[in-house]
Amino acid sequence: MKLLTVLILFLPAVPSVAQESLAPNTATPANWTGKYAPCERHEDLLGREHLDLAVRISTANAILAQQFENALDFWSGVLDLDWHEVGAADPCSMQLVDGTPFLFNWCVCMSARSQLPDREGFQGWIAFNPRYKLSQYAMFLDSVHEIGHVLGLTHNPDQSSIMYSFGLEERSAWLDAADLDELALRHALRPGTPGPRGKLNVIVRMPHRAAEHARRGFQRPNGL
Repeated sequence: MKLLTVLILFLPAVPSVAQESLAPNTATPANWTGKYAPCERHEDLLGREHLDLAVRISTANAILAQQFENALDFWSGVLDLDWHEVGAADPCSMQLVDGTPFLFNWCVCMSARSQLPDREGFQGWIAFNPRYKLSQYAMFLDSVHEIGHVLGLTHNPDQSSIMYSFGLEERSAWLDAADLDELALRHALRPGTPGPRGKLNVIVRMPHRAAEHARRGFQRPNGL
């Protein structure tokens, strides 16, 4: 697995657009749903030790698929996490799908939605809105944000965090100390990542990566 270099700096940034919240709610609704294949291994996302995620890429947008993979590589540099892509017939831990107009309430104001692990019906699905136009960099940032949600991160009120609700797509972004503290309560961090009560921020940079499916032993069907 190619790992994204993680830089530890004190620079400010604005994160990607967020669509869901894990904040405590006395009447927590069920997860959104759709006619997507289930992920039988979704409980992998709740693991507190090493995570070995089987990821199903079910989008017709090849650029989005690449940026989602870049985001997974980012997360594998922060957490003790490895991932590999699986086919449509294979069990998955997480799945990237193309959302329907109904899922986004026929609105082009929302770029993506993720299911949340504290809600009923969790399958590890992340849906992007095909009608919402995003740059490649924004696809990457939104993917980092939405994967953060399925890993259990809540929205962060600090505008400098990748987990902030809204942001400008062409700015830098990072996980701040509060995000890292919350992650450490749920998952194992990579050695060298600031631990609980950390004071530093992890800068998110888009990796320069070549196609690695041959090395992983997976060949995606044409058109996916």
